Amino acid sequence: MSYRNSLSNRLLISEEDLEPEEVELEEYDVEEILDKKWFPSLQQYRYKIKWVGYEEVTWEPAEHIHEQLIEEFEYRWSKQAKKSNYLLRLFIP
Repeated sequence: MSYRNSLSNRLLISEEDLEPEEVELEEYDVEEILDKKWFPSLQQYRYKIKWVGYEEVTWEPAEHIHEQLIEEFEYRWSKQAKKSNYLLRLFIP
């Protein structure tokens, strides 16, 4: 399932070069959220995104990603964490 996401086009032009009213948003399709990681220097979680039609993956803040896609990822992630903890309890006396 893919979702449309609005992102500033960081590859072609930086936001510093534009006046606020000139910032254009482009939409990209998310193929999948692969991971979640805390970035201490930014004081925020970022999500590792696989984009439809692109080989490169990127770490994006939550505000760049459709809320429903994050909720689905968090649900899967929490279920996987619970399963991992259960398996650890089975093997550690």
